[in-house]
Amino acid sequence: MKKLKKITLHSRLYSYPVYIGYKTPLKKLSSILKTLHLGPHFVVITAPAISRLYGASLQKCFSPTVKVDQIFISDKEKDKNIDAVQKIISHLLQLRAHRKTCLVAFGGGVIGDMTGFVASIYMRGMPFIAIPTTLLSQVDSSLGGKCGVNTREGKNLVGSFYPPRAIFSDSSFLKTLPQEQYQSGLAEVIKYAIIDNQKLWNTLHTHHSQILKRVPSILEKIIVSSVLTKKKFIEQDEKDFSKRQILNFGHTIGHALEAHATYRGITHGEAIAQGMYVAADLSLQKKLCHPKTAQQIHSLLEKYGFLKQDLPTNISSYISRDKKRGTWILMKDLWKPQRVPIPPEVF
Repeated sequence: MKKLKKITLHSRLYSYPVYIGYKTPLKKLSSILKTLHLGPHFVVITAPAISRLYGASLQKCFSPTVKVDQIFISDKEKDKNIDAVQKIISHLLQLRAHRKTCLVAFGGGVIGDMTGFVASIYMRGMPFIAIPTTLLSQVDSSLGGKCGVNTREGKNLVGSFYPPRAIFSDSSFLKTLPQEQYQSGLAEVIKYAIIDNQKLWNTLHTHHSQILKRVPSILEKIIVSSVLTKKKFIEQDEKDFSKRQILNFGHTIGHALEAHATYRGITHGEAIAQGMYVAADLSLQKKLCHPKTAQQIHSLLEKYGFLKQDLPTNISSYISRDKKRGTWILMKDLWKPQRVPIPPEVF
């Protein structure tokens, strides 16, 4: 459990390592940053609550010879917008940050998205690293280079593909993660288990109680398995034109639900879980899959506390604004996804 695991992801820009472990990733932070030739100026972008919990510990992980500044932002999905990006850029200018300054995304998916997007546009590009502190960001949002912000019309409609130089996924952060955020991350783990990873599917069934108790050794196991699953898709289709779209299973409805709720009152995982329910039902309606397959998907979602809910009556207007509108990921069977054209008017 104390051994540091390393998985390397490959993008068109560069390859970057993902370090996974319990307390070990941060202990190695300083030496790894030196190996990657990053610094000597770092700007940590984080939320006040995360800094109160872990800010002092993170500061000790940097070499005493480097300069470390901080910028505090909201980590709420409703605040992930262009205005927040502008504020970060203004702070960077005040700190005299330049193209060799390295940003540090220290938080969950919202922090990672905004930090990555700012890094991609500030002075035409600067390096950043990710230290994800939520299960969702460790298994999904920090991986693959997608970074962007929301508009009133929809989720992540403004963004870029810009991967971090390194990711440090320390599962010890998950001890203090609020239950609703922990469950939100489990939805993405369930997604991987359905679309591609039979071993992960079995783990979710056989280690259910240990996963709910956040046993470190099991958490490390599902994080590694999730990262390897996402790696398989993003390395074949980095820009999301074909095979990577399989990772959007549940996301067409999910993103529409988040936009409908104006990014309040529903977590990303809750929304994606409802999307997976709908996709399973559509797979059955279109006679792509056997009833048993849809039921197995329903049962796993229920097992982890995601209960099926009715969709809002005007959901089709939000689906029509989604980047992935028109193409759905449905299931022929477990671990056999298929892209299917379905117009938003169906809903």
